Amino acid sequence: MKKFRKDVFNSIFKVRTLVREGELSRGNYAMESDADMVSFSMTVPDISDSPAQQVVSSNLVSFRNVEELQSQNQRLLAIVRELSESQEKAEKESHDVQVKLIRV
Repeated sequence: MKKFRKDVFNSIFKVRTLVREGELSRGNYAMESDADMVSFSMTVPDISDSPAQQVVSSNLVSFRNVEELQSQNQRLLAIVRELSESQEKAEKESHDVQVKLIRV
């Protein structure tokens, strides 16, 4: 349930940011300020459990246009690949240690 709430919050945040940027690019007044976005994020419970979650939410969730979305996707792909490699390496090392312990 906690993950679902984070996903919903991230989606809401993306839509609000895009709508606001769209209105500003058309020269219209956008009622939501960055302070409103921050206050909105503070009303959603259990979103920022850790500093890592805060970094993800503030740096990897929102985008203002298609180019920024594409850039974020590239950054996310690079991060996922790096984390996957690290995870696979850790699993292999753990397996190797277990094999050595069994042989002893």
